[in-house]
Amino acid sequence: MGIYKALKKRSEDPNWRPRNKERMLQRIEEGIKRNQRLLENNPKPAKVDLINEKISFLTTKKEEISNY
Repeated sequence: MGIYKALKKRSEDPNWRPRNKERMLQRIEEGIKRNQRLLENNPKPAKVDLINEKISFLTTKKEEISNY
């Protein structure tokens, strides 16, 4: 399961916090970079919206987790 799906599922619980904050931030950063590469290499219109949604969600979660 990718970091996007894992965070989507975990963020359903408002009290969830990562066990290892630094590792989670690293995984989120890797996910953002991976999706940015996909966006550059895959200009299919159907995929662009989904990839942009993933990048936006991961960026938001990165900021939230950084503030814990």
